[in-house]
Amino acid sequence: MATQAQSDLATAQSARQDALAQLASAIGVAVAAFEDVQLDLDEFATSPAAPPAAEAQRDAIFHRADLLSALADYAAAESALQLEVAKQYPDIHLGTGYTYDTGTHKIGFGIAGITLPIFDQNQGNIAQAEAKRKEAAARTAALQDSILGDLNHALARYRSRLDAVQLSARHLATARRQLDDRAAAFATGDTDRLTFTQAKADFEVSEMTHLDAVVAARQAADALEDAMQRPLEPEFTKASLSQQEPL
Repeated sequence: MATQAQSDLATAQSARQDALAQLASAIGVAVAAFEDVQLDLDEFATSPAAPPAAEAQRDAIFHRADLLSALADYAAAESALQLEVAKQYPDIHLGTGYTYDTGTHKIGFGIAGITLPIFDQNQGNIAQAEAKRKEAAARTAALQDSILGDLNHALARYRSRLDAVQLSARHLATARRQLDDRAAAFATGDTDRLTFTQAKADFEVSEMTHLDAVVAARQAADALEDAMQRPLEPEFTKASLSQQEPL
């Protein structure tokens, strides 16, 4: 039992040293620079709460550069159709041809209330322009579905990572209290070194697990921002990833 506790502590401390070495390398300093430094990760461990799905979908629809580019191509195709129709029927006016549906949070396509000419004048050019417009609409709709699929996955992943951080934070808080209790008991001779050593090992493991969870949450946040192609809004309630108290 004593050997296992010492082994657990050594493993946890080794993992901590490896993490410090990677951090030192990343910022270009020697590992020794951290010997007398108490790292404060509170700011790093703070991340916005997950936005509502409707908000995230609207952000993606209105800000994705690839979707905006596809909509520009669609608008150009429709303008070409308008021109071909107008050559023979100048009194016919077509609108933008697409709208944002606030119920489905998606862009819909179509020319409501418009009947294209049924005569033969310029029908070949009109048909060709209409085919290109339909192709652009189908391509844009497919891209939109792909974007929303990726977004839903990123949002679900971010939410699960936030849940994991809260769980690891509760475990860390429990391990901290147990370590403090064991340290006090060891100082007064009410517990043995083995119990104290095991408490230190448990705390080190909980600390590393929590840090891993925080890093995973930040990575998931980055992926969600990439899916929306905009930062998570600061007005969303801030959720601390390190200062969670046990329930």
